[in-house]
Amino acid sequence: MSEFPSRLGDTRPLDEKKIEAIDKRPQVVTLSDEIPSAWSVRFIATNHAIPIQLKVDSKATIGRKDPDSGYTPDIDLSPYDALSHGVSRRHAELIAGKDFLVLIDRGSTNGTQLNGYALQPNEPYKLQHGDSLTIGTMHLEVFISIMPIHDGVKRVRKNTAQLGKSDPSEKDYTTRRVLIVDDDDNVTQSLKAMVSQLGYEVLTVTTIGDAMRSIALELPDCVIVDMDMPGNPATEIPRLIKEDLSNVHIPLFIISNAPDEEKIRESFDAGADIFLSKPLGFDELRQGLRDFVGDPKIR
Repeated sequence: MSEFPSRLGDTRPLDEKKIEAIDKRPQVVTLSDEIPSAWSVRFIATNHAIPIQLKVDSKATIGRKDPDSGYTPDIDLSPYDALSHGVSRRHAELIAGKDFLVLIDRGSTNGTQLNGYALQPNEPYKLQHGDSLTIGTMHLEVFISIMPIHDGVKRVRKNTAQLGKSDPSEKDYTTRRVLIVDDDDNVTQSLKAMVSQLGYEVLTVTTIGDAMRSIALELPDCVIVDMDMPGNPATEIPRLIKEDLSNVHIPLFIISNAPDEEKIRESFDAGADIFLSKPLGFDELRQGLRDFVGDPKIR
């Protein structure tokens, strides 16, 4: 019997013990002609510490490099011993949609599995945050960092003054600055690209100490901080700002992987204005910046 999963005519579980109680059967979706939106996706291969980070703004192929033809897919699994795992050169494809990310097996030799189910070739399936993907026999965990439409938890502090109106007395245009505090370089770069795309100037730091030094040198117009950083809790930033700059209000956005009510309460108790769960949605971040920071260019 082959060591690779069989290509079945229907979609069915390959190992019932690996399927969680929550129904995670793959969903076949319909591809639309809408203009694609940018997604930021991270894949973590089993037994490999280095993640694969990719921005998908239209289409991206998954496979392995072909030294003879010089072909290299967008997501090259060759460094992860792809050949011995039965990964085809053009194994699968990701397509960025407006509302969801699509995964298509492109007639690979050894098949693609999603959450333990074999996928039919050339059928579009919805790929979601937290899914388990198997390319041949290579197991990948899927983490979506940035998505067009936020479908997680959002909380906004009540009675928070919304800022951002331009001062007509200022003659020259200036660009509002956003400080991003996150120790995950992949997430930081994706978030930086998204905020920059909206027209804001972006500064990034990886520690709370660096954040406070940056704020002391020049006040930003907004701070976005990841609550899941190790060491000091992210709520330390709003507390420090409130203590040192009691007469200045800087909009504070807190993001987190774990949107439980306790973390949300801690965030607002510390002075945050908005709490957003991951994966981050471009729509909610854009709206939050508009409401609490204002237009990126002011005069």
